[in-house]
Amino acid sequence: MVKTEVFPEIRMKIDRLLKITNEYRFCDFVKAVYCINLCINNRSVLESCLALNASLVEYEEKGNQKIETFDDFKIFFDKIYDVMKPGMADDYTVEDFGEVRIRYNDKFYRVIVGTGHNNVFACLNFLPTLARKTSHEEELNLALVYSSGVIDYFIEENKNDGIVEKRFVLPSEELFYKVQRFFKEECKKYDILKLASLMKSDKTTIEKSHFVCREDNVYPLYNVSLLIDLYDIWENEIDSTQQISVANSGIIDRIYGLFETDRSSVCLMYAPAMIFPNQKYDATRKKYTFIAKASHGVVVAMNADEYQPGELEKEIENIENYHKNGTLQIGETYNRFDQSGLRGLHISADVPIQYLIYNSFLNPNQMYMSLREAEKKERKTCTALDVIYYLDFMDDTDELFEYLSYSKERDYERSFGFGSDAALYFTWKNQERYIAKGAIVFNMLDVGYDTENETVVDYFREKLKDYPFHMKDYLFREPFSWKIEKRDCDMYEYTAKHGMGFGGMYFTLLRNNYVFLTNNVEFYKDVKDFGEYRQWIQLLEEIITEGFDSIKCIFEDDRAICNTGI
Repeated sequence: MVKTEVFPEIRMKIDRLLKITNEYRFCDFVKAVYCINLCINNRSVLESCLALNASLVEYEEKGNQKIETFDDFKIFFDKIYDVMKPGMADDYTVEDFGEVRIRYNDKFYRVIVGTGHNNVFACLNFLPTLARKTSHEEELNLALVYSSGVIDYFIEENKNDGIVEKRFVLPSEELFYKVQRFFKEECKKYDILKLASLMKSDKTTIEKSHFVCREDNVYPLYNVSLLIDLYDIWENEIDSTQQISVANSGIIDRIYGLFETDRSSVCLMYAPAMIFPNQKYDATRKKYTFIAKASHGVVVAMNADEYQPGELEKEIENIENYHKNGTLQIGETYNRFDQSGLRGLHISADVPIQYLIYNSFLNPNQMYMSLREAEKKERKTCTALDVIYYLDFMDDTDELFEYLSYSKERDYERSFGFGSDAALYFTWKNQERYIAKGAIVFNMLDVGYDTENETVVDYFREKLKDYPFHMKDYLFREPFSWKIEKRDCDMYEYTAKHGMGFGGMYFTLLRNNYVFLTNNVEFYKDVKDFGEYRQWIQLLEEIITEGFDSIKCIFEDDRAICNTGI
């Protein structure tokens, strides 16, 4: 009998389904279930889809009904509809299918964010770090190739119907027959036995089941949480000290990727960093995950889990003492730009400091709750997952400083929401960095469910729709290092978020080709009056843009040209 951690009422659904499903041949039934669970429009009936998977695990052959044609499939669908249809306990789950991607070993892989968990995208950003820590890099590559490959295989047939509500619908005929071909041909490309072994655990529940065994054969189950569940399995292999290391290393890795376009000595991000008393290195000093310089202040990021009770406040008091005395000298402890010497920063007494205090919580499979009393002057603590969202989506370090200032001087007594602090951050950001009084009822700010997941999916669908994920060009290794604005149907303006004046116009072409016309004010740094050349630069851009149509013809006529950037 299958186990569950999340759905106490699922047993009733499983028992009702078994009375129907046991009458079908297993070889047909497993494909029908895969098709139904794969269908993007059925994402919100998660409990029902898992109950279908459970009916495969508990299958006992009592009949020989077939599901060979789409008409057979429709009959089967109608029989199970009353069991599967959405109920009061079902929540709408964001319906994505491969729009979101993560990078691993300089290659982008499609992933799914709408798994029923919060903070999925941030967790997946820590997955490579955890794989290195647990020596599972080869297994991670195997899992990413499989999960992304399945999405690629079905992406054209598995389209969203545009309805934003929970529902249970019949998959398309095209998707049904594509699933038949998948089991017959495509499945053989993957090491299913190794994948099944990888996902197996003593604590495996139906929520974390991804394969089913039948008569010495292993069949795939479609369950969108494969990568999140893999994180859960590997996290059980490390202790609390290693978890702190994963959290800190994952954040620093993101910083190095995001700020790679700014390799100047005045880069605003110092990671990791520490105090250098009298500009001298002191090995006994605590390291801070990062220190970010903004226009109106400085952000100091610290992992609270690195400190014993009471020690964090003492460390902050130590920083404040140096700060008040005007002797706060910090330095980056890693020479990431291969310069002669470490980069340093003096923080004068009149520059305000905001503290970003986070913990090492990284696993959406686990319960996390943050409670604070409004009357008590407690420092706000977020999770390492939240920090990833701040870093990825902030326009610049000024925005991060402004948000932390807002959080400290909040205009509400309490907030309630799911998805940790990232949900509040996106609510604040999406409201133009201001939450109107009308959104606050009875002094409580209500933050919506799935906010951070929906924001990530919308960003990839809108801003990164035509991003050259397929290219290995150095400029496009990190999509979140760019501020992207669409200017025309096939033209975007790219501006580097971090660094001075680098960007350009990005033109999309057929067959995954593109042209990137770069601009960089560094080219004109020796010009005393940049303004007098502005009109000439704009004229040159217009000439190139207007002449772009002739380039289009070249790409359209020559079908041999594909996946090419200029």
